[in-house]
Amino acid sequence: MVQHTKRTRTGTRRRWRWIGALLLAASGGLALAPAPMVAQPTAACAVPARQATAASTQAPTTPDAPIVIAPVRRGVGTPVAADPPAVTPEATPIPTPDPLVPLTAELTDVAQALAACLSAGEAELVATLATERYLGQLYGGDIPLPREDYLALATDLDPIPTVIRAVQNVVAEGDDRATADVTAVVGRQLLVSRWSFVLAPAAARDDDESRWQVDQETPLAFDPPANAAGIVVSIEDYQFSLDQPMVRGSSVVLSGRNSSGQDHEMLVLRLEGTTTADLLRGTGPGLPAGVTYVGQATVPAAAAADLLLVDLAPGAYTIVCFFLTPEGVPHLALGMEATFTVEE
Repeated sequence: MVQHTKRTRTGTRRRWRWIGALLLAASGGLALAPAPMVAQPTAACAVPARQATAASTQAPTTPDAPIVIAPVRRGVGTPVAADPPAVTPEATPIPTPDPLVPLTAELTDVAQALAACLSAGEAELVATLATERYLGQLYGGDIPLPREDYLALATDLDPIPTVIRAVQNVVAEGDDRATADVTAVVGRQLLVSRWSFVLAPAAARDDDESRWQVDQETPLAFDPPANAAGIVVSIEDYQFSLDQPMVRGSSVVLSGRNSSGQDHEMLVLRLEGTTTADLLRGTGPGLPAGVTYVGQATVPAAAAADLLLVDLAPGAYTIVCFFLTPEGVPHLALGMEATFTVEE
């Protein structure tokens, strides 16, 4: 079972990386099967259209059944054969529309639009599709981050590809709140989380636009794909040790086991034509040329955390820790790096 930390988009020295700053998902969390890795339609970075409600899409009411009048025979005389009894047609029952169908469709559209905007680095629309509470989560905690502050910080961030794989188990909580279990791939990291949605004020949207905003994300434990390879990453202060340096297949679970007295991270990068020394020499907030973000998990002191990577191309992948010592030295500068190779 994979238990991951919340992802955030902040850092101590480099704000371009995603850092899990909060505690692990509870060990008794939900065990979910990740959604199949199927191609998804490309979503637009825009406020999606409002879905028709169940009431507006309900089929017309069935007209009253016709009144059948039995024939009347006048006079008396020789008895005649009785006419067969009149049969009153029965109205066909109309199934009640499921209100969760349009809600699920609309929340899916909102989630996919937010992912598209994160991928494109469209900070203005990210701040429109998400609440300040969610923006605060992106930057390391549960304190709401004002829209203006987010927009200022976002200018220093490199976009990270984000794809929504599935939106499931939608629950309406009154008229203005809802939750859904969302499977997403950020970089190459598979995440399953419960997203909370709230309605934005009516004045903030056009009449034909969805008012739903992403308000909060809570990580869920889930079962990795059956064919995922596993690597145990033993973590000590300023050192990673891998139980195997090479695996086969495109899905890999990195199981971090931190025996040290301080928090560390498993930040996975793809380096092409560059080295970890170039990472330390970089002065800007963005990713240096030739460096691709793959995934990240925080492993708290004396604890464990897993990182599931999917759709990996064959090649070498580097694990580093950019957390800082009390003196402000990145753990990477003290030798905290390791490499594993993926083969077909």
